[in-house]
This record gives sequence, C-alpha cells and structure tokens, in this order.
Amino acid sequence: MLSRFLTVSVFTAAFFLANLPRPGYAEAEEKSIVIAMAETLEPGLRDHLFVATGAVIRQALPGRNIAFETISAINAARDVKRLHPDFLILPSGLYLTLAQTNDLRLLATRKRSEAADPSRGVAAAFVVREDRTDLQSLADLEGVRIAAGTPYSVDGWLAALGEIQARGYDPEHFFSETIFLQFPFPDIVRSLMKGSADVGVIPACMLERLESVGALEKGLLRVVHEQTSPELACRRSSALYPDWVVASMGTASPEDVRQVSIGLLTMPNTNDFEWWAAGDFRALNELYRTLRLGPYAFLRDFSVHAVIERYKGPLLFAAALMVLFLLNELRVHVLVRRRTKELSDALMERDANAQSIRELQKQLGEVERVGAVSQLSSMIAHELKQPVASIINFSAALSVRLGGLLKAHPECAAGLCTIRAESERISEIISRVRQYAKHRPVSAAPCSLSAAVRKAVLVYRNGEGGRIPVEVTETENVWVVADELELELLVLNLIRNAAQAQTHVETPYIRIRIERSASEVQLTVEDNGPALSDAQFRKLSHAQTSMKPDGLGLGLEITRSIAARSDAMLVFERKPERGLLAIVRFPLKLSLSGTAFEERES
Repeated sequence: MLSRFLTVSVFTAAFFLANLPRPGYAEAEEKSIVIAMAETLEPGLRDHLFVATGAVIRQALPGRNIAFETISAINAARDVKRLHPDFLILPSGLYLTLAQTNDLRLLATRKRSEAADPSRGVAAAFVVREDRTDLQSLADLEGVRIAAGTPYSVDGWLAALGEIQARGYDPEHFFSETIFLQFPFPDIVRSLMKGSADVGVIPACMLERLESVGALEKGLLRVVHEQTSPELACRRSSALYPDWVVASMGTASPEDVRQVSIGLLTMPNTNDFEWWAAGDFRALNELYRTLRLGPYAFLRDFSVHAVIERYKGPLLFAAALMVLFLLNELRVHVLVRRRTKELSDALMERDANAQSIRELQKQLGEVERVGAVSQLSSMIAHELKQPVASIINFSAALSVRLGGLLKAHPECAAGLCTIRAESERISEIISRVRQYAKHRPVSAAPCSLSAAVRKAVLVYRNGEGGRIPVEVTETENVWVVADELELELLVLNLIRNAAQAQTHVETPYIRIRIERSASEVQLTVEDNGPALSDAQFRKLSHAQTSMKPDGLGLGLEITRSIAARSDAMLVFERKPERGLLAIVRFPLKLSLSGTAFEERES
C-alpha cells in the first residue's frame, strides 16, 4: 500500500510539472504573470494545493501568460529578487520572513477541512513507536535522538521547538542528537522503525492521513505530549499557527490582485481545503521572536554593532538618564560647594566677630586698668606735693644757713643745688599730673627739639649709668610747638624703651636722628633689638599694651598722648634684619619759621 501511495504521488507531480510553462517562454512574454511557489517535501502537497490553486489563478486571469516558478526555502530572498514574482504561494513562516524585506500583501490563508480557523491550522507532532513505553511525556524526550524534516519548517520543526521553549526547557540543548531528513514520509518513519531515531517530528494531521490511505499501519506510531482541541481535528504536540498563504508583491497590478483575490476567496472546497481572508500572525511572530529565528535572527548576533542596533532605544534612554544623572551630580556638587563656602564664610565671620569682641573686651579691661592707675597717680601726686615742697624749702633754707661753709666745700654746694633742681623737677611733674587729672589744657609753645633730646639723653645717662651708648645726629637746631617738659618725657620714654629692648643684645646701640623737611620735623629713635614677630609688632599699635613682662603699658600710651597734644604722630617700623625704628613726626608750623624760632630763642 505504501508503494501504491508513492507511485500516485510521483505520477501526479510529473503531470503537474509537465504542464507548467517553461521559464524561458514566460520571460519572453511581456505581460506574463510570474507565480512563485515555495518548495515542499510534504507528500501530496503539490497535488491538492499547487495544482488546484494554479488553476484558480488561471481562471481569474484569462488570456494571460502565467509562469510558475519554484523558490528555495533556504534562499527565498535571493530567488524572489531574481524572479520578481507577482504572486507567491508559500508557508506562513516563510511569508513572515520575506515580508521584512519585501513589499508583500497577504491575499488569503489556506483553511483545511480539519481546521476551524486558518490562522490556527498547522502544528507539529512528536511521534514515537508504540513499543517505546519509556517515552510518554515531553520530559521523557529530553536527551533522546530526534528526526525532523527541514530546520525551517514551522509544522515540521519550529513549532516543536516553540513547545519545548514554552515548557521551560532549552530547545537548543534539549535533544542529544538532531537528524534532518528530506521527507517526513517515508524518511522519518523509516528512521523510527529502524531505531536510528527515538522520536520524530511530523506535521499535525499527517499521521491521520497516512493511516487513512493505508500508507501506515494504524497504531504503529503514537503521538507524545498529545494535545487536542476543536480548532484542529488532529493529534498534535504543539501550539497552532497559520497555514500556507497566497501573497502578492507590491509590483503586481491592482486589477490582477483584485481578480486573483476574488478567485481564491470564491474557490470551492476541493481537495479538503479552501482559501480564507484571514491573517492573524501574532502567534507565529511570537514563535520566531522566542526562537530568535526568521525576522528575529538578529537577536543571535551579539557583536557591538548588533547590540547597539538592537537596543538603540534603551541605550539612548540609558545614556540620557546617565547624562541627567551626571548633570544632577554636577548640580549637587556645585550646590554643596556653594553651601560649604557659605557655611565656611559664616563660621569665619563668627570667629572674626568673636575675636573682635574679645579684643574689645581686652581693650576695655586695659582702659579700666589705666583709669584705675590714673586715679592712683592723681592720689599719689596729691600726696607727694607737700613732701616735695618741703624738700625744696629745706634745701633752700640749708643753702642760706650754710652759705659760708658751702663756699669752702663746693661739692656740697653742687649736690645741694642738684637736690633742689631735681625736687623742683619732681614738683613740676606732679603739677603736670594734677593738670591731667583735672583735664586742664597744657600750654604749648615753641621749644627746641634738639635741646629736649640733649636733656633727655643727659637724664638717661645720669639715671641709668649710660650702659648703652646714645648717638645723636642733627643737622641744625630744630624747633617744634610743644610743651618743653612733655617733649623731654617723650624722648626719654623712647630712649628707655629702646634700651630695655636690648637687655640681652651683645652690641646694643641707640641712634637718634632729627630731620626737617618742607612739611614736617621727624624724630627717629633706632635700636638694635631682636626682630619682632607680626603679633608682637601689632601690639605696639594698641594702647595700654606692654611688651615687657612687668610693664603696665603706660609708657607708650603717655608717649602717644604727648605726641597727640603736639599734633604729632608716633609710628613704628621694623628694620630688615633686626631692630626697630620709633618715628615721631611733628608738623612744621608755617606761622613760625626757623628764623623766627631762633630770634625768639635769642
């Protein structure tokens, strides 16, 4: 019976091919219609599909030259580009693949009598020998040898892989060996019978057709992982997908497309099939996407260019997010730096204010201390006024009483005269202090700065023994407007400060210079003391601050006060290596020239 089926199939195919026009003849005709048919290895498919459909197209286009060509399923894109067909008859999977790169229009989908919906008309079936009791479910098929028709057939292989994928297995490593044969029948059946394959994949309904025509003994093969539904009256093992389709190219004449579509959709149900206007390819599209085949074969390419092309949208979105993230980080960084600077400035300002408050408190304390010392000085001056006056009176009386004897002893007369002179000086100082306490103005008059310097140097040498040599440089006798006694105290204080700063200096010296310019008179007292730090130098400009451990800070304050009452200014300058310059600048009184001073002195 199997031999009879093969003989009939071969005879029918030979008859069909003999009646097809030759390619050369079709190409010679200017208005010929080219119909491309996909090659198939399914037995009898040409008999009941191609012949019947070709006859319908001939009837729809009467008087037209129609050429039938065959395209390879493997090189379909190349064949379509070479043949430029007007219409194509091909499996749904091949149509979906070609539609990605060609202008194809779906006209009709085949509906077999076993199927209720042409979009769900084909499936795959796993078949094994009946005696293979060890193969009962899909899980039992893992690791076995499988035989299939072609690797690009939906109902002959891809649908089976999709079912394996849907059940959570890896279809590419599910079987131990895959054997692709030319024909599902008899090649796959023969492989199962001989034991060279454990399981085979055939299109759904083929097993029923072979058994119905007697080509295969009933019960010899059974379906594993069998599924049944009203949509397809055949045993199957996979999901359902669209059947064969008829499509037109974009270059086909609209009138030809219309006539062919009418002919196909009105075709009577012959050979157990008909053409319907249905085209739901969602399940098939998902199958190809899941298996990364056909139009989704690019998903298997993991080169840099392919990955970029594949995930261009997500990559651009990720890049945009990254740019936004970096911009936000930059913004946050700038804000943090700004806030940090503001906080740092606020802290620095707070510290500066706190330091200023401490300085003010310290100066206030010094002022209070100076005030207390001033009160004590007033009290002492008041109490010393009477004893000093008594010393002066007694020394005067003693000079009168011992007048004759003093002539015989001149050294005693000189000593008594000195006692009286110094007592009068003390009395004058006390009177001046009392004037300060009573806030009475001190009378200023032209006086010789040179003479005041000489007197101060003489007092320093007599009082402190002249330990440090004092060198005075003056170009002329310079006069200033000041109180003579205060001027002597100013110079004496500067000399004493210079001497005290050189207590531990090996080569101490004090140099005094008197200089006059067109606008001022400058008194400079130079010493060779140790170099001062910035902090020590700043203390010299503050009132009531002493550089000596036992000092009260009144010497410089008195000196500044005297200079201020004479409209003079006291400043300090550091020498490059060591030492200090104390400079007092007196304004030159334009109302009294040097000549007027000299005439007044004479």
